[in-house]
Amino acid sequence: METLYRDLRFACRSLIRKPGFTAAAAICAALGIGLATTIFSAFYAIVARPFPVGDPAGIAALVATNVDRGIDLGDLSYEDFRQVREQSSSFDSIAGYNETSLTVDAGNEPERLAGVVVSAELFDVLDVIPDRGRTFRTDDDRPGAAGTVVLAHGLWSRRFGAAPEAIGTTIQIDDQPHQIIGVMPEGFAFPNQAQLWIPLAPRWHDSQREQREIDVVGRLRDGVGTESASREIEAIGSRLETQFPDTHDGWGLAAIELRDLFVSDGMRTISFTLLGAALFVLLIACANIGNLVLARAAARNQEISIRAAMGAAPGRVASQLLVESLVLAAMGGVLGTLVAFIGVRGLVTLFPASNPIPYWMEFSLDLPVLLFAATITLFTGLLAGLAPALQARRLDLVRLLNGTSRGSSAGRGRLRAALVIAEVALSAILLICGALFVRSFFAIEKIDSGFDEARTVAWRMHLSGDRYDDEGTRRQSIETLLSELRATSGIESAHASPLIPL
Repeated sequence: METLYRDLRFACRSLIRKPGFTAAAAICAALGIGLATTIFSAFYAIVARPFPVGDPAGIAALVATNVDRGIDLGDLSYEDFRQVREQSSSFDSIAGYNETSLTVDAGNEPERLAGVVVSAELFDVLDVIPDRGRTFRTDDDRPGAAGTVVLAHGLWSRRFGAAPEAIGTTIQIDDQPHQIIGVMPEGFAFPNQAQLWIPLAPRWHDSQREQREIDVVGRLRDGVGTESASREIEAIGSRLETQFPDTHDGWGLAAIELRDLFVSDGMRTISFTLLGAALFVLLIACANIGNLVLARAAARNQEISIRAAMGAAPGRVASQLLVESLVLAAMGGVLGTLVAFIGVRGLVTLFPASNPIPYWMEFSLDLPVLLFAATITLFTGLLAGLAPALQARRLDLVRLLNGTSRGSSAGRGRLRAALVIAEVALSAILLICGALFVRSFFAIEKIDSGFDEARTVAWRMHLSGDRYDDEGTRRQSIETLLSELRATSGIESAHASPLIPL
């Protein structure tokens, strides 16, 4: 440790005497480490970060499958959800939910909010307790039950001033009275950016069996894995297909890990690709730093020869150069963490307000990300200092003292040339892959959509409440609106559709 301390002190003094070299190497390391840490933060948030629920490994998602239609992550109908809940023995509890949007009128300005219609078991499955009040009971989640609602912490703070007396009051949701019974913890917004939750059965108990719009999750029993639960769920799906051939022909059921419901294979592929590209940039930075250290070592031949003449073994000289490289990497790691902090904040701003980042996808420099940054900082220092350290172990003291170190210089030159070749090769790979991405992007941009997108405006309209229960009333309301739009100056045509193209 004393030797290491002396080497660290000497390395710091040596680097301070060469501020230009030190700044160049530290900035190079900072860019590589900062980029890799930024991308790893996104990778970890998407692929690896545990879901912010109780024991996420104990939760499985239940999905509908249809090989002929290419569906492997389909939703269940309400009746299928009930059948699975009654027949399955692999789960302690099973819950269903449907994401929707709800018109909320709390006595001031009505607004449309992201809401979720959920079965009473959902919060038990997720093992999340409310911050205030309670969540749904079985009596709340039955046909004809009085309306109840659980609010997100943000909505409670924004619309009710975080007043405790808001619990127990009644608000209008889609023209129906709902009593506020609870407030969830701050930051909880399952499944994505929900602001309120209402019971499932009152709205879905009379839905059709072929109406597959219910997401289903379940809490596995102790000792039961997702694979064994999936086998049971597949058997239930086979029975339903036999029992209801008209609506279930070709349809099956499966259980998957919770994250697989939210993160597609495409998202995983993109995440791994970006992380690989960032690590390539880090390797280029390592090669660049190694080249800088080698160039500086060539200018320090006289210093090294004097130290060797005074008894310093080649191994000690090599360790000194390695420590110097590690100090440079540490400086780059500190600067790189700052770069990553700015980069992570920049990633968050890429998500538009109309499609915000899911609540479970948290981009931050938390402990796992900082450990990754520390690991690649150490890796950068070792890799960048490896070539100069190996070169120092092969010193020819006689040639150095006589000033005839051509062999050593030639060897060092070949090593520097090899590092340059490696940098160019890695850069070429990145540039080619980047060009392919750009070409694909422009190819997608040039696809003919079949209509003039620049002159087309689309929006969503929701007709909810008792007044629109009748299909004839809904149709008439839409036709009236379309007639008024068509008569408006500047509008060439207007149409309605249950789906927005593209």
